[in-house]
Amino acid sequence: MLESKWWEGPLWLKSSEDWPAKELTCEPREVISETRKSELVNVNVFEESIPWYAVRFSNYHSIVRLMGWILRFINNSRTTVEKRKHFELSSHEIKSAEKVLIRIVQGKMFPNLSSIPLVNAFKDNEGVIRIKTKLTERKDDPNFIAPILLPSNCILTTRLIEYYHHKHCHAGVQILMSILREKFWILKSRKTVRDVVRWCVRCRQYISKSPVSDPVSLPSDRVKDANVFDVTGIDLAGPLFTRDGEDSNDLIPLTPSLFLNGQSSYQTIDLDLSEFSKFQKRIRYRRKLIEDFRSRFRKEYLGQLRQKLPGRDGKVRTLKIRCKNSEIIRPIQRVYPLEVPIESNENVKFDGVAASSSSKVNDIITHNEVIKTKLVGQVD
Repeated sequence: MLESKWWEGPLWLKSSEDWPAKELTCEPREVISETRKSELVNVNVFEESIPWYAVRFSNYHSIVRLMGWILRFINNSRTTVEKRKHFELSSHEIKSAEKVLIRIVQGKMFPNLSSIPLVNAFKDNEGVIRIKTKLTERKDDPNFIAPILLPSNCILTTRLIEYYHHKHCHAGVQILMSILREKFWILKSRKTVRDVVRWCVRCRQYISKSPVSDPVSLPSDRVKDANVFDVTGIDLAGPLFTRDGEDSNDLIPLTPSLFLNGQSSYQTIDLDLSEFSKFQKRIRYRRKLIEDFRSRFRKEYLGQLRQKLPGRDGKVRTLKIRCKNSEIIRPIQRVYPLEVPIESNENVKFDGVAASSSSKVNDIITHNEVIKTKLVGQVD
């Protein structure tokens, strides 16, 4: 085995005389016929302009009702006067209008079934494109077994997600996807739902955080070494109530937190002695009183940032706020920025810089800066 030197290969590889004289040639047609066929499908379909059904209405339910009234007008025009419908839309008409809108969108986004990147797509008896799932043998709702296909970059799909998001009490992304999956199959569902939920104003109010600052250093009297009771002080603990002065019939003092959190008190002393009409009058008076206090609170406690007050280390922890009739100083933890729309034709100054458009304003504002706009200062 060692003498044969098998690892060097056969002998004809060493002599070039045994090699073929001709060069290998191949037919291009045969090569092309044997290459692997591949098809590229572009699924990033989107609408270039706002469709006619979404010009005047931004709510999905309103858009469906608009289509329902159009279909009723068409049907009434084709029938006699005795058979025409004149009352409110029925549930059957609303469902038919919804399917007509879906067919319009599907016909624009998916001209044929071959343009759909899913192989299990088909059309039902009403011409709606659906997706065939693995649950065909299950006894369930037909919309759940074969959901309706909808594109991702479509105004109707966005309005549909917004409608279900508000209907189910501002549900999150995962819950909203599960609810929509019972009837619809949206391409790029998670990304589409996340983009809609991200722009919800109510949800952004709950996830927003108040500005924070670095902790301030303790004063020298509290950190130096001293004997017991050499340094004393009083902490701000609020009003003090004595035991003899407490009365269960006293009214609860109004605080800013009652208006910010919307807390209500139902302590009506003369409830058992009043009649029903008086009780209704009392409720209306109480509702009007709360609205008056709420409007007064917004006028008197909403202010504008006037000056940042830096500490000894140069970091800002307190602010001077301009109220309706005076100026107050509040810590930055007690100040909450509110979003105020800025028109493009107004000249607004941010830290002494004039901005004539909203794009310039966005370039000035950063994440850690305090926005010079209307602020809420909570007074304890």
